[in-house]
Amino acid sequence: MGPARGGTPLAGLDTVKIALPEDLTSHKTKTYTFKYNCSDPALVSSWDCKIAEELVCALTLVLEKNFSIKISPEVILGKDSSQHPDTKHNIDPTLKVIVVGASIVGQLTPLLKSSGLHVIDLTVPGWLPTPPNLTALRDKLMPFISEKNNILILDLLSNCTVRFEQFDGTLCMAQKMGNHFHLPGSVKVADDVTVERVLASILPVIQDFKGHKVFLPPLPRYLFSGCCQNPSHCTNRSEPNYGLGMLDGLTRIRNLLKSKLQGKVGPSFRILDTLAAISGHRLGDDRPGNRELLPLLAGASSSDQVHLKDSGSRYFAKYLFDYVQSYVRSAAADSVSGQPNKRSYYWRGFTSPCGSCNRTRTMAVGPRRMTTFPPAKKRR
Repeated sequence: MGPARGGTPLAGLDTVKIALPEDLTSHKTKTYTFKYNCSDPALVSSWDCKIAEELVCALTLVLEKNFSIKISPEVILGKDSSQHPDTKHNIDPTLKVIVVGASIVGQLTPLLKSSGLHVIDLTVPGWLPTPPNLTALRDKLMPFISEKNNILILDLLSNCTVRFEQFDGTLCMAQKMGNHFHLPGSVKVADDVTVERVLASILPVIQDFKGHKVFLPPLPRYLFSGCCQNPSHCTNRSEPNYGLGMLDGLTRIRNLLKSKLQGKVGPSFRILDTLAAISGHRLGDDRPGNRELLPLLAGASSSDQVHLKDSGSRYFAKYLFDYVQSYVRSAAADSVSGQPNKRSYYWRGFTSPCGSCNRTRTMAVGPRRMTTFPPAKKRR
């Protein structure tokens, strides 16, 4: 800064030390020293560290509101923790997280409850989207169907997506023999037509739910071994790239859900990445390819190749809890700003209302009219 107004030099610089994250990918903090001054000595003397802290606090709140940066300004500024209780107790007590599915997501409900969420557990071991089960599910959802601040987590396809191929080429669901399910044939992921038929039977049950819907794509199973030691069961398990082919099939189903659910289940819904969730990746991380995910999933799958180990369940529950927190923060910010809750896009730990740009150029004409032009051609 130059000399003070009237030729009087500044009396000195005021400083404030604040702990901020080292980068956007870790939770480690580093103490930074901020210096501030002014050309008016009177203002310098009246500008104290408390004001600087409040400005930085306001900055992080704006970042959290617009980009969902994972920073708690009350923590990094070292304020009294007794005035700011733990995050899990800050969630609206009227918020209900309703979990629907079979035993795999049933394993997650105690973990979600221990995180402070009010969980309604509607999971049933071995649940399948049969007409009687869907009718019973509709009846169970009826008390919560009109509450807009509830979150519905749905795992509806995991028990009917991985199938076995019969000698005539038809795909059948696993058969229960004794106390276990078996696949007497080669293991396959259901085709798109079959999944679309199942979705058509499910949508009438959930489309009237007014809250936020979270769809879980089918969870992996039988990736690394078969259903049993019978050589006529899971006959293709020893083929090269068998596990990778299974993951590619599950990814295909996830992409199908994205295209088929758009416009049919209301504006407030999200399809999560279950493969990244159970492999230990955090919400918003860059997702590796299926080939890189495969060895990570080996450590999360239990010995029966259907359920999850404790580590996989913890990863999955943490992923869901982080998503619920992110959605609640986004909804709260929208209610304050008066903006409706829109789709968000994740990138390197941030979520933003703006996604990637398309290849068209847009020009504003007048206060409300927009005219779109095609991209300019390159001259040779």
